[in-house]
Amino acid sequence: MKAYSRFLKIFGVVVLSQLTVVFTINLLVDPYKIYRIINIEYFNQEKPLIEKQGMRKVKSIDIEQGNYEILLLGTSRVQNGLNPRSQVFGSKKAYNAGLPSAGIYELHQIIDFARTRKNSRLKTVILGLDFSLLIKNNC
Repeated sequence: MKAYSRFLKIFGVVVLSQLTVVFTINLLVDPYKIYRIINIEYFNQEKPLIEKQGMRKVKSIDIEQGNYEILLLGTSRVQNGLNPRSQVFGSKKAYNAGLPSAGIYELHQIIDFARTRKNSRLKTVILGLDFSLLIKNNC
């Protein structure tokens, strides 16, 4: 009986230590830009998974945490075509919330979410509408 309890203790310590290592690496690499604890060039600055899988999650966190006055919203054309740091916006802080394949309903939900969050400084929404967006959503 003692052999089993000793094995279970060692097994538990090994499993717990491995989970701690995996958690720590995930925290430092931060593949979806959620924790934002450290930002080291050539280590965890580039986030290729965000483009493929986690764009909506990251942008919703950014919208919730950010303090901006202008929200750029639309499909991937807005995401790739409008620069939030452009001189057109002057000294106002802008955030590009363009999403690939976004629909009208999703854009409406994003505007509501941005408007109703605590301490919202949102004053302007620049909405980029594509003809394909309107056809896709049967408007």
